[in-house]
Amino acid sequence: MKSISQTLWNRYQASKEGQETINLFKTLHTDEATPIDILAACKRFDAPYFTNIGPKEEKHALDYICWCMDICQLLLNTVEINDTEKRNQLYAQILANIYLFDGAEDEYREMWESPRQWQDVGFWEEFPQPPFKDALSGNLFLTMVLYSYFPQWFLPNFFPMQFDNLLQIAETYDLDLPMIPNELDYKGRNLYYLPILDALRELCERGGINDPAEQCAFICDQIAIANEELQRKRDNEPMPAVAGQAWLLVGKKNEYEKSMQSGYWQASPFTTKGDILMFYETSPVSALNAAWIATENGFCDPFGTFYSYTHLGNKIEVPAEKAITNSQFRTSEYFKHKGEKVLMTKDATPKLDDNKRPVIVHEKNFVAKNFQNCSGWEINRGDYAEIKRMLESNGFDTSLLPDLYQPKKIGSVEINSENDIYVKLITPLLNQMGWELGRDFEREVEFPAGRGTTHHPTDKRPDYCLRIKRREGQVVSADVIIEAKEHMKNDKEIKENFNQGLTYAKWGNAKVLVTCDDTQIRVYERDSKGQFSDRRFTRYLWADMENGDSYNALKNQLS
Repeated sequence: MKSISQTLWNRYQASKEGQETINLFKTLHTDEATPIDILAACKRFDAPYFTNIGPKEEKHALDYICWCMDICQLLLNTVEINDTEKRNQLYAQILANIYLFDGAEDEYREMWESPRQWQDVGFWEEFPQPPFKDALSGNLFLTMVLYSYFPQWFLPNFFPMQFDNLLQIAETYDLDLPMIPNELDYKGRNLYYLPILDALRELCERGGINDPAEQCAFICDQIAIANEELQRKRDNEPMPAVAGQAWLLVGKKNEYEKSMQSGYWQASPFTTKGDILMFYETSPVSALNAAWIATENGFCDPFGTFYSYTHLGNKIEVPAEKAITNSQFRTSEYFKHKGEKVLMTKDATPKLDDNKRPVIVHEKNFVAKNFQNCSGWEINRGDYAEIKRMLESNGFDTSLLPDLYQPKKIGSVEINSENDIYVKLITPLLNQMGWELGRDFEREVEFPAGRGTTHHPTDKRPDYCLRIKRREGQVVSADVIIEAKEHMKNDKEIKENFNQGLTYAKWGNAKVLVTCDDTQIRVYERDSKGQFSDRRFTRYLWADMENGDSYNALKNQLS
């Protein structure tokens, strides 16, 4: 963990802005703090969270803050927190009780006065996952209220919709954050606040910042610094001339969102800047009635209700009379037969029904799923062409919609050496996907291995490392490792190349391992237990990279 610069902190602490922020947080943990004060602080220090929120939603947020304050007021005189374990227990049990009991104050008082609540550490674990999903939408407000009542034990969580700022802070100070919980682990995502709280508090205390109000001010200042750095990176990434991919967005708009021209929406984390976002409004219209452009790359946010988002802008409105309705999707011959195939038996013959006809099965697509849980679903080129055809038949001018990027031909080149694989295939492909040598990926990187280094000659280091992280000048990880050979002529050589790449992937804590030669690309991804297997991979031919859908599939895996 790197130390806080005392010079910069003293300068901020003495500044007008610093003094104002510190005094604000001091006021928030006094009896003078009101629900309106707490809501105003949330809006000031986590503005992105309120991007899609209108007056009606703000009223709900204020009601929720009042509710949390009532509970904390009740706890203030009945609960004693004297260590981190009791703090964690209190937080977990508040989550369990707030979201699983919809009762009056008397019922809460009865629950909190029950000794079982404090004797049984696993009390909250008895409850199922789904109710904790709703809890995520209020985490900002709950932690702000907890800070107000228990400032020595809690700090506000200003990272919902600003999680990338936390990652930037963690990188700046070498904070070790635990792995982000998976999407369906709603309890784990709520509890993820606790190790973040501990890491930030430890950082502050090591820097001599012990007052809770000053700790809050320091964190808010770091968020602002991180946001400026991230915005510079976004500004340096130009909007692509042609959209790389199309995605489906699904949902019901609140009153404010019906007229918004930009905002956040649940989307695939693989969304990239410039992608096309086709919007299907579920209620009350049940129709595809707009298209947007992604103005930023997609991102994951464990504190967001929907886990992964993108920022959308450049709205293209489809008038109601020209929108594609649900019934039109269902009667489309393309979507009715999309993914249709004959079910085969074990002996590779068609399975027959009682009338001796082949049994037809369908792979699920967003129409077959009736658009449920489909926000962030990939729209491939065939889907996009059909949607444009349907819009055109409804009288919509489809020239308003962007075209999709067609990958260049890079597979039809003459390969005479292993170096040709690098300079004629891999590097051009990575460049085409938007990654630059020296900035996003590097060749032949030296990894520390135990006490020494790889000690391999140059041609035995990893051929490519994509998205490298360094600490104190040394490589500590790389998201993607690529190992290439001129030609893998049999299974033995395929296995040898995998094993060599596996060593580097373990050293680099890579998420993805790629092996390739003059013909094929094999992509191996870690399973749920964090393991690679040579039997579990996705295989592409270089010729497939001329197909837009295959190209995007590989790009998403490498992303």
